[in-house]
Amino acid sequence: LRVTPNRPGEYSLACAELCGLQHAYMTAKVKVVSQAEFDDWVVSLTGEVSGDPVERGSKLVTQYGCVACHSLDGTKIVGPSWKGIYGHEVTLSDGTTVEVNDDYLKESIINPASQLVQGYQNLMPATYRDQLTDAQIADIIEFIKSLR
Repeated sequence: LRVTPNRPGEYSLACAELCGLQHAYMTAKVKVVSQAEFDDWVVSLTGEVSGDPVERGSKLVTQYGCVACHSLDGTKIVGPSWKGIYGHEVTLSDGTTVEVNDDYLKESIINPASQLVQGYQNLMPATYRDQLTDAQIADIIEFIKSLR
């Protein structure tokens, strides 16, 4: 079960499965906070903070496994290489061309089947729209831009 909270506050969740004798005691406290509060909390736990969107984007593409399909050095693998792609035109599977810019990259992340590069299949999960914030997507795009 995936829960997407939309109101800040503190909540108590209970297990939804009747899974054993102690079922009634399977609860969890949940605190819903703003994105900024959450980010501060993560920094307080990890000690990592970077004001550089390229560095944050680099960590995200590793964390989310993007580099398993998109090479950073021009090598053709499952998905198009990101090296030097920003600002260039690519031919799509329908024969049209599009410039690889911020809008194209964001759409490709949140709706990967919408504009496939010719010669590639849509193997990218469509779940990133729910997993990544707009800020994280922007950081990934800045990382891709840096691969000149």
